[in-house]
Amino acid sequence: MKKISIYYLPFRRCHFSELTFYYIKKIRDDLKNLIELNILTDDYTPFNNNYDWKPQVQELKAANIDCNLVQLTTYLSKLEYGIERGSEYSIKLDEDCFINDSTWNYFLDNLHLLDNPENLILSPVLSNGIPSIEYFMEDFFGEEDRQKLEKTFLKLRFKNIWGSDYAMLNKYTKNSKSWNPEEYYDHVSKLPYYYRGIHPVRLSKESQLLLMDLVLKNLDRFNNSGNYSVIDGSGRPYLCNTLFAIKTDRYKQVIEKIKRKEIFSDGFDEVPINLYRQYNGLKMLFIKNGFAIHTTYNTVPIFKEELKFYDELKKRLIIKD
Repeated sequence: MKKISIYYLPFRRCHFSELTFYYIKKIRDDLKNLIELNILTDDYTPFNNNYDWKPQVQELKAANIDCNLVQLTTYLSKLEYGIERGSEYSIKLDEDCFINDSTWNYFLDNLHLLDNPENLILSPVLSNGIPSIEYFMEDFFGEEDRQKLEKTFLKLRFKNIWGSDYAMLNKYTKNSKSWNPEEYYDHVSKLPYYYRGIHPVRLSKESQLLLMDLVLKNLDRFNNSGNYSVIDGSGRPYLCNTLFAIKTDRYKQVIEKIKRKEIFSDGFDEVPINLYRQYNGLKMLFIKNGFAIHTTYNTVPIFKEELKFYDELKKRLIIKD
């Protein structure tokens, strides 16, 4: 049994794994001995069924990564499989998130912070994660680029989405002259809805496209990250991140509550984890300067642009031996 289990969750962009696995293979050797990588595919999409994972699995094993390729049926069944591996720590990693090996090393070295029962989550700062976009913009971009992106937030008009009306948040976008994240998140924390993973970057096509452009403009920052530290993001009301670490026994409690219908769930773990954190007054921690690139959200249909963005990331980040 390995100490750390990574749940890699491919869906429709299986080839994105090439960049993800490139950095995983470069993780420090002593840390490789602690991890297992579970590639959790499914049997209900042609993307997974038609993708040949064998060459990458062979390369991972050649790099001394303990690797399992498993086909499952549902999102929650994938999480259950990971939990049943019995590792002390679990890391959920979606197919469209990328961190470099230096950030992986710091991330894995600091999982012990989750031994403190007050801490539920440890995560790198995703480029468009909620709330991590604020930390990402602060450290990855210069002031001019950050302000340029924030100006696109102010153009968004919130409407009804996910069965709820978020129009009251227009106070901080269309009806505001500047982006104030503190006031915005304070209002979000008071919303009477389960879904609080709401942010202009998740709904604005202009914001998402500009974010891609600015990430590429400043891409040298990605592999030159360092000067890491851990920051407490508990003042933010909701976590919408597709890459995070959690103690496996805590994760199991969340999944069991879903199965027993003791907590709201829509078939995924985002809302249940946030409710669990809220009910128990737990903290979420982020790695300052631990940059993670998340391509985009499916709430805005920019799939062709996303593929071009990934191709450029791969072209510029993968260094051939």
